[in-house]
Amino acid sequence: MMTTGMRDDENGENYLTKNIKKPVRMEEGEDVTENLGIKKYEPDMRNSAEWWKNRGKIQYPKNWFMRFEVCRRLLKKFFYKPAYGPFPTDLIPKTDETRVQVLQDVLDKYQSMMCQYTEKIDGSSITFWKDKKLHVCSRNREIYTKDDFMYATAAKLEDKLEKGYIYQGEIIGPNIQDNKYGVDDYHILVYQMYDPKRKVYLTPQELQQHLADAGIAQVPVLGVMSLVNDIDMLVSMSEGMSELPVRTKEMPREGIVIRPMQNVNGLHDKRFVGGRLSFKAVNPKFLIQYNL
Repeated sequence: MMTTGMRDDENGENYLTKNIKKPVRMEEGEDVTENLGIKKYEPDMRNSAEWWKNRGKIQYPKNWFMRFEVCRRLLKKFFYKPAYGPFPTDLIPKTDETRVQVLQDVLDKYQSMMCQYTEKIDGSSITFWKDKKLHVCSRNREIYTKDDFMYATAAKLEDKLEKGYIYQGEIIGPNIQDNKYGVDDYHILVYQMYDPKRKVYLTPQELQQHLADAGIAQVPVLGVMSLVNDIDMLVSMSEGMSELPVRTKEMPREGIVIRPMQNVNGLHDKRFVGGRLSFKAVNPKFLIQYNL
């Protein structure tokens, strides 16, 4: 008897056909990453849950009374200061940008709109602001430890921060994304500011002016354009070398981020963080060079 080499289960159903999922109907331009089980790859160690878990462990003193559970509970309740907490999504959305390839409907609607495009920096996401004290967050956590390199770097800017605004950007430096820019110290480059009371982002012009007046570094602004309804052309615009002033070596830029000169809000679908029109085009040569 001829065999195909495919294993059947106890009910006689072929193993391969049993595990084939039924096709899902998709609309043109729809993001299929979730349906395909694709997850965003973030090589930064701080996106590892295990990394944070290890830093959340309580280091109890080695006194004899710490053998008793009641003593450990009292210490945790009244004296223990956690190293991190959850990201405050009730205050500000997490940072993210959708690739232009799934936004054909958006280009159809907003073509010819005047937009600013900036360099996309390959670093680690950082969010920070000042009220009664300084707050610093990575992409997924709020950091409470002041000797953490993210907190310590943001603390250098504390006197320049204006209360009432939340700053978001990229931090680059040693041990971050293989330090592609070759810098010797940590640098924060802001790409947006958020007003949590009004629940709006500053426009590109407002952001530039505020950061220039405060003396806070911004991601490189590459230019202003009339938005073209051509995905391939926008991807080609993402190509080029990094224009980051603090870099010490030549490298292709990761891509560009495109935002209207006047904010377009109310886009409340999962493609737009905070309901604002904003998206990215990734440089294919960057992906090839770094095997991404």
